[in-house]
Amino acid sequence: MTTPSTPSEIARETLKTLAARRLAATPDNYARVYQEIGGAASGSAESVQSSSDPKPVLAWPKLIRDLLKQMDTPHKGITVTRKKDGVETVLNKFSSNSDALYEKLQGLLNSWSDAPTAANLGELIPPEIAPVAAGTTPPATAAATPAVAPGAKVYVEMVAQLRELLAQALESSLTSEPDLAT
Repeated sequence: MTTPSTPSEIARETLKTLAARRLAATPDNYARVYQEIGGAASGSAESVQSSSDPKPVLAWPKLIRDLLKQMDTPHKGITVTRKKDGVETVLNKFSSNSDALYEKLQGLLNSWSDAPTAANLGELIPPEIAPVAAGTTPPATAAATPAVAPGAKVYVEMVAQLRELLAQALESSLTSEPDLAT
């Protein structure tokens, strides 16, 4: 195999090598492999930066948008506090390496999206008001309690908020007092 000599040949070979090694096409990986292939004759890292080859770009806006969406989505067993702690941990551990940070945040999002969503709000409603909250009225009480449906909706929202508040309080207590976990 001949050694690539022009910047475009080196760039082409760099992309092939990245794919063969199954490395992400990040600026750091690209520059390192470009230097390996081009050797000292191709110049310093600045020549890689100034070549006309486009730099791979990470999709940070999409990642942030997805992060916010998953943060708001209720998942079984994962409270908002736990999600915030997970993001904080990833930010602290990988803040110096943007490529690793991107990959770890993406992995965190994938784990959240794979988790089942929280219980259907209908499961939280006691059986005696469940038909009312579902938008129907029980036949025996249809004429007697026509205004119960709005109250049931408020009840469902209140139960969901109380569950989230209780979960956050428990997690906060366990974080500040690890002895309580036992």
